[in-house]
Amino acid sequence: TTINLTGYPLLAAEQSASLSLELPVINIAGGGGAAIDAQGLSSVLVASRVSLYVRGLRIANGNRSCVKLHHALARFEDVSVEGCTSPDHGGGFFIHHSNVAFERVHIRHCAAALNGGGVFLSGEDSFDSSLVALHSSIANCSAGYSYVDEAYGGCLAAESSALFMAHTNITECRGGSAGGGVGGGVSLTSTYSRLKSVKIARCSAGAATAGIGGGFGGGLFVGSTAGDRMNFSRANVSHSYWLEVSPFTELRGDLSDIPWRELVSDVGSWRAAEEPWLLDAYDLEVVDCAAEGLVAYGGCIEYFDNSDASEHGAV
Repeated sequence: TTINLTGYPLLAAEQSASLSLELPVINIAGGGGAAIDAQGLSSVLVASRVSLYVRGLRIANGNRSCVKLHHALARFEDVSVEGCTSPDHGGGFFIHHSNVAFERVHIRHCAAALNGGGVFLSGEDSFDSSLVALHSSIANCSAGYSYVDEAYGGCLAAESSALFMAHTNITECRGGSAGGGVGGGVSLTSTYSRLKSVKIARCSAGAATAGIGGGFGGGLFVGSTAGDRMNFSRANVSHSYWLEVSPFTELRGDLSDIPWRELVSDVGSWRAAEEPWLLDAYDLEVVDCAAEGLVAYGGCIEYFDNSDASEHGAV
C-alpha cells in the first residue's frame, strides 16, 4: 500500500519549548510493503521536541529532506528511504540537536545541494546530537549538486556530534561541487566517532567540474575545526594505519561519558580506548575510493586539523 502525499508532510509534530513536559511519544508502524511517497512536493516526517518511533516503512521522493528532526528522540527500524533531496543539508535525513538510532535502515539515491547527501547530523559545542546506526546502509547518494564551496559527505556528514556505526555499509557515494569535495563517503568534523565492522566502498570526493577545486578523503574525511571544539588528541584506524596528532586542548570529560554500551547491545565486545579519541575504528574497510581535483589528498582516508594546517595525514 502506498500513500501519495500532495504537498504536505505525513507528520509535522512540534511541542513548544516552553512546556516542561516529557516528550510525547509518536509511533508510526508500517508493514506489508507500506510506503509513503511525497512525490517531490514536501518532506515526509518533520518532528521537533517529540519522541518518534518508526518501523516497517518505505519513505520515498521527499523534498527538503525526507525526515527532519530538531531537538527530538527518534528510533527507526526496518525503514528504507529512497529518492529524497534537499536544497541545503541532508537529502534523506536532517538531524539537528537530536538523538537518533537506526536499525536496518537503508538509504538510497538521495542528494543534498550542500552537505550530507544521505544523512546530515549536527550539534553544538555540547555535542547534543548523536546517531547510532546498526546493520544499516547508505548507497548511491551525493552532496554538492549546486554549491560553489566544498561539499561534505556524499553519504553522511556529521559535525560537532557523536556517531556510533556498526555492521554498516557505505557504497557508491560522491561529495563534490564546483568548489571541491570532502569525504566522498563519510565526512566527520569535530565529531566523536566509533566505527565497528564498517565498509566504505567505491566512493569519491572531488570537484564537480574537471580541473577545478580539490578532493579530500574519497572514502572518509576526519577533521577538526577549532581548538576549543576539538576534544580528542588521536585518530586510530585498526589494521590500516595510525595517525599521531598533537593535543589541541584539555580533554573534556563530558564526551567520554557517553554510554555507548547502553546504546548498543548487540555488537559484541568493544575494544576499549586508552583515552578519548576523535576516531576509534575497528575492522574498518575502505576500498576502491578516490580523491580528485587540482589538489587531492587521501584517496581512501584524509585526516586534517584545521587549527594547525600542517597537521594532516592521508591514505
